[in-house]
Amino acid sequence: MILKTKLYEYQSKAVDKISKLKVGALYMEQGTGKTRTALEIVRKKLDKGKVEVILWLCPCSVKNNLREDIEKHTGDLPTENNIIIRGIAK
Repeated sequence: MILKTKLYEYQSKAVDKISKLKVGALYMEQGTGKTRTALEIVRKKLDKGKVEVILWLCPCSVKNNLREDIEKHTGDLPTENNIIIRGIAK
């Protein structure tokens, strides 16, 4: 996966901290770049062969925005072959 956008310093710090863990969460405010940060972690895991496919769970209301954000950062729309996006409801 090739990412077209750069990380901000605070995003890079989050990636360094979380990428060492098997399970983690990004508790970041709306609009601070959680998607870009998560994509960097995904890229690292894919490059190392640690994962083959990403299952990205999100509220149903943001599925389309998430697809657009992923396209903005990668230049490609996510496909079922690399990133599976599924909506969840309360």
